Amino acid sequence: MGQSYVIKPDGSKRVVWPASTNEPKGKFLLTELTTFVGGFIELIPIAPDKLADLRHQGIDHVYANEDGRRQHLTANPAASAAVGVGLVGNVLFVTAREDQ
Repeated sequence: MGQSYVIKPDGSKRVVWPASTNEPKGKFLLTELTTFVGGFIELIPIAPDKLADLRHQGIDHVYANEDGRRQHLTANPAASAAVGVGLVGNVLFVTAREDQ
């Protein structure tokens, strides 16, 4: 099973896990999700041609800042390519067990 991670606009990738349990097996709290994306979360639809690759990595959900475009956040080409839609700001890729 994969790990959850954040991709920043500069292309850097950081593995993350829920602070509430301080281990990869826990579940993220809403406050943690909003901290990772820097605001209100938006569940991002994954393009059909990208879904199989993300599922192979164990990723089931992708979150971004709901107001990122209005806030003029920096484009995130790496996350956009992974999901198949244009994204801005920090983007959180979450494994199924961690966002329930």
